Amino acid sequence: MSLFPAIFGDTPSLNADVKVNEENIQSKWLQNSSFHPEASNITNEVIKDDNLKNKDHEKSVRNSYKLYKKLHGKKKKKDKKHITKIKRQKKHIEHILNDCDFITIDRKREPGNLKVDKLYRPAAPMFRISNKYRVLDHCGWVNNSYKQKHIKRYYTFKEKDYGDGSLEVHVEEDCLIQNKMLIQIPKKINENIEKVELSSIKCENNLTTLTAEFNKQLSEHPCDIDTWIKFVHHQEALYSLNNGYGYKKKLNKKVIIEKQIAILDKALSLNCDNDKLLELKWTLAEDYFTPEEFNRELVKELEKYKSGKALLWNYYINANQNSLSECSTSTVLKRYSDAMFALSKIKRGLPLSEQLDIQQNIIELFMKCGLFLRQAGHYEQLLTLINMYFTISISRFDNNLIETFYIDSSDDIIFDDNLKTMPLNKAWYQIESIRTCDRWLPLPKHMADDAEDPQRVVLPEEMAELVQPLVIHKSVIENLVTASFILLKMPILPFRHFVARQIGILKCHYYLDDLESILSSLFMAHHFEDLNVSDKKASNALLVMLKTAMPPNYYEESISSHTYSRFLTTVLRHITDCLYAMDYIDEANMFLVWWLRFERYQIIVKFNTDNSRLVSEVKLLLGKPQYRNNIPLFIEFALLKNQVGKRDDALKILQKLIDGQCVLLDKKPVYLNVTYRAAYTAIYKNLVEILIQSDCKQRALLTLIALANGVLPDQANLNLTHEAMVIFDKITEDLLTNEEQFAYYGLQYNYLPQFLIEWVICRAWFLYLTMNVQTSVAMLKDVIEKVKNIIKLKSYPENHAAEEILTETMIVILNYHCNKSKTYHKELKICLRSAISKYSHNMQFLFSMLWNEIKFGGFGTPLWQIENTYVDNGNAENLETVRIMLILVGRERLRIASDIARKHLNDNENSMDVYGGGNILDLCKNMRNLFDYFIRNLSDITEMKKCPMFWRLYLQYIFENSQSDYKKCYYEAVENCPWHKFLYMEAAFYLPEELSNICDILVEKELRIHITQEELLVLRED
Repeated sequence: MSLFPAIFGDTPSLNADVKVNEENIQSKWLQNSSFHPEASNITNEVIKDDNLKNKDHEKSVRNSYKLYKKLHGKKKKKDKKHITKIKRQKKHIEHILNDCDFITIDRKREPGNLKVDKLYRPAAPMFRISNKYRVLDHCGWVNNSYKQKHIKRYYTFKEKDYGDGSLEVHVEEDCLIQNKMLIQIPKKINENIEKVELSSIKCENNLTTLTAEFNKQLSEHPCDIDTWIKFVHHQEALYSLNNGYGYKKKLNKKVIIEKQIAILDKALSLNCDNDKLLELKWTLAEDYFTPEEFNRELVKELEKYKSGKALLWNYYINANQNSLSECSTSTVLKRYSDAMFALSKIKRGLPLSEQLDIQQNIIELFMKCGLFLRQAGHYEQLLTLINMYFTISISRFDNNLIETFYIDSSDDIIFDDNLKTMPLNKAWYQIESIRTCDRWLPLPKHMADDAEDPQRVVLPEEMAELVQPLVIHKSVIENLVTASFILLKMPILPFRHFVARQIGILKCHYYLDDLESILSSLFMAHHFEDLNVSDKKASNALLVMLKTAMPPNYYEESISSHTYSRFLTTVLRHITDCLYAMDYIDEANMFLVWWLRFERYQIIVKFNTDNSRLVSEVKLLLGKPQYRNNIPLFIEFALLKNQVGKRDDALKILQKLIDGQCVLLDKKPVYLNVTYRAAYTAIYKNLVEILIQSDCKQRALLTLIALANGVLPDQANLNLTHEAMVIFDKITEDLLTNEEQFAYYGLQYNYLPQFLIEWVICRAWFLYLTMNVQTSVAMLKDVIEKVKNIIKLKSYPENHAAEEILTETMIVILNYHCNKSKTYHKELKICLRSAISKYSHNMQFLFSMLWNEIKFGGFGTPLWQIENTYVDNGNAENLETVRIMLILVGRERLRIASDIARKHLNDNENSMDVYGGGNILDLCKNMRNLFDYFIRNLSDITEMKKCPMFWRLYLQYIFENSQSDYKKCYYEAVENCPWHKFLYMEAAFYLPEELSNICDILVEKELRIHITQEELLVLRED
């Protein structure tokens, strides 16, 4: 009997009969005996019997496999020489793929797919047992008897690094529903992922997907500058696809740079006036073009922008200044004068706001030109240029003031008695140093005819092309005066990141050539080092650099050093008098504060204890009628007293200022008087910080309670703590509602008190004293975040000075807490990492890093690891100062280890137990190797190659440890900084055979030289 109706019946029938009998025919086949109720029972019994048989078979297979392993043991290794290669056919794979209805790809590396349970191993292996390892040969995959290096499969790479959208699978919706565990919907690619390891096809497809997304975004939003910059940086990932070695590596890099420049050209065609894109393009072009091609392309670009881009002029000047073959004083100054004239020409007829921007660009060029003159040794030209700018920009400025110091200074040079017996190179170095220290003033006009050295005669006509008239405006004057005194080696105090940005040295890699920028961090050292401890390791690590100070300077106890110091303070005081006469009161007060801080800085650096002359001079100044109510000057005078060890006198001065607030403030709280609230809050802040440093926390808390409640400190008590906290919170919130105060900031934020900043700092100390360090730090972070949100919402200039100064307070509080409680170092490092990555030129942050690593850091931590701890290299820029500080950390470690080694020569097994080390000799050798590795790698970084301070420290280290490499490193330094005179001077001291060549280079480059080798030989014969 047939089971199916399709073959039921042998004779044909009519359609009508079929329709009539259709239902009977379709249901009749169900009467088959296999569908009887008894059939299901029979089937179940058969299935159970099969399961029992399978289990018995599984046990027997397992037992037989164990018996086989027991009898045969471990397989013996065979000779590697007898290797047979077997080529596997791949056609059967295509046959299997064609027969499959549905294929799934494991793109999520699901653990379940990799850990499938199996009943037993195959009866026979599918590979030859004698050669069980598969290797990739030129003929394809072959079997081998030895195991090669493991090649990671695609699922071993981390999904967070590569995303999940590299492979595309086109399947129907039903298949997706049925295979949810095997096929995942692609995720959106993270735009921030730009650098990935490209070791598989998945990563290549990932780059393709990213490129497609970038193209789509840029076609929709062509004015999105950040996306253009990300797209340019994304091309660097392609460099890893064909990395190669040697010439191939350089060629691949050049191809990538060419593609990046093409993308930037497209971006600039749509955003022609964007400086970010322009700067990135010419930074890449500097590595792509040869020097001749780079100059030609820059000339074309300047013609395109009608010589109106200061950024292009900077690249055009640097192309000549950085070239060893073309660099000379006359050619570099010619390019500076052309740039200043071109920018001054286009400002005519523009609105005042646009003129001020151009004036700022001219001041930046003046700053860089002055740096070049100073580093080339042309102090006579530098002083003449500064004098001319002061004369045309500041009313009533005495242009003959410099000549008075020439009359007072001595021009007699007494040579050493051993001059004739001294080696020629050391004699030249000594005479050149002495004359550089003494002969830095230009000769007056009436002495020009009798001058023995023609380079000492500098006429104003020679520098006229570098002088451009400036708009008489407050911001222009303060930037000009600040830049001029920085050129004269007067450091910014304190040295902050926003000041470096304001005067245009933020991206100038060669500004760091002398000690003042580094030693300025000592100005705020009292916030970190314990005043009761005489051993100040962090400060001593910096003061060691005084031996490398370049003349002229004010560090030595000599007539020329005293003359130079007096010259700086006299000119600055004279400028403040002129600014008072011009009714620029705030600017004059700012420079007077800078003068007093400079005097404090000299006390710190020179350890000078006799300051009676300075104290009497400051008292005379404060006794004048115009300064009697100048609270910032009184605060600085109190801090000066505290600096020399007279803490009680400092507290008395500040307390007298607070006692007089009833008259100036009409017996109202400080925060209600708009005129004096910033100054008086600064008094309370400085008084509290001195008390906290002296461990008078109770008195400091009462002072803060008095500030908040509007009473005198003598009338405050702890019962008013809650009321003070409420007032601190309320006033802070009210101040943040005034959003217009964040629209602008200037250099005054660095010297004069600002109410918001001073008030929040006082509130932070109040929370620290009443609650804990976590609450204080959290409040500061909240205020900084609110300031950022206001700036972003209102589109104000980013990185406001208030953010940086409040971040300083957070670091100071954390440092104080770590110093007292010996805990919380992890949180301090996290905050320092964020701060240094954003404000890499802030010396207070860098001194905190130095202090932590020298006082609490270990000896074995490599410097590159310390850099990764404190710096986020993905976001940070211009890290020259940070790396110089790390070099000083390494040098201090080597010094400490050497001192300990000398003390424990007989017991070198236990000499470093207190530091966690063992044998001192092995430890010193390891530390030196780590330091050598770090400093040599720094010499390959482009930014560090243009830093003169780095080359001086590097050459000094090479001479001390590997004198055979000194000559090679010297030529490398000169190739990158051919204009820096002191590199040549130090090389002449260490390389006697190069003296003649060095003198010839100094003459060829038109650098300042006071005595040639021929003149020295004549002096030795006399």
